[in-house]
Amino acid sequence: MISSFLETIKEAIVSVLPIMVIVLLLHFTVAPLLGNEIYRFLLGGAMLILGLGVFLEGAQIGMVSFGQKVGSALTRRRSLTLMLVASFAIGFAITIAEPDVQVLATQVSTFVPSIDRQRLLVMIALGVGLFLLIGTGRIILQIPLRILFIVFYIIVFAICALVDAGFVGVAFDAGGATTGPITVPFIMALGIGVASAGRGKEGDDSSFGLVGLASIGPISAVAVMGLLYPGGMDVVRDAAVIEDSSAEILTPFRDILPGVAHDIAMALLPLLVIFIFFQIVLLRLPFQQVKRMLLGMIYAFIGLVIFMTGVIGGFTP
Repeated sequence: MISSFLETIKEAIVSVLPIMVIVLLLHFTVAPLLGNEIYRFLLGGAMLILGLGVFLEGAQIGMVSFGQKVGSALTRRRSLTLMLVASFAIGFAITIAEPDVQVLATQVSTFVPSIDRQRLLVMIALGVGLFLLIGTGRIILQIPLRILFIVFYIIVFAICALVDAGFVGVAFDAGGATTGPITVPFIMALGIGVASAGRGKEGDDSSFGLVGLASIGPISAVAVMGLLYPGGMDVVRDAAVIEDSSAEILTPFRDILPGVAHDIAMALLPLLVIFIFFQIVLLRLPFQQVKRMLLGMIYAFIGLVIFMTGVIGGFTP
């Protein structure tokens, strides 16, 4: 486990370090940070690396294996209704827990106060759940992927033509945010499990395209959300949203930690409930496997708390 954790830390360093280097170059040249901001940024970067590493390890232990086992178990049941309902529920739950989506929702609600963070999270998650349901149905019914892409993107562009340009930007960013470190492995694992019912080469590769199809969901969901805001986005552009640069280095992190822990616990709770439900009615895994998956979820919780605290306390300002 130690060697696996070190590998995830290396992945996190590769993801975060280039951003930190760029900001440091800007700090020492054309855009110096004020007061203690540079130290808070460095601490936030260290928390991002540690948090992402712990989270990825937990996701690999608990969530990815859970997705593949659920996909295989659903296939063995051969119940189309059960597969579709389970795909929607899982897509919704993992999207709420996705760190990239959490960051996006926090940023949007910070600069566009009229958009509620929780409402945006729910809309994005509903979109992923719906299109993961569609993608699972496509695998089972062997519907050509290109047809679904053409039809749904025509619908998406038609909706985007009717909404404020700001919502179009957020919508496509939401599509990108749902291709993060938890959503992609989980969706792929679920797709492979479902596709295992296929025969030959066609059954083996039919899970490909599921992530791309699921990403249409948040784009369309946020675009539809934009129809509810006909006045457009009221973006905050002044410095009031920026933290006080003279504040103590640790104060922002300490102040936001309880709120972040609560939000992450609420984000992971649906996934835990789904896991318990499937364990009781479908999987019936041995105790050691259940213990390992629950341990992975605990790691994911700790990692996400550290990660989001670093983002909000050090990176966002």
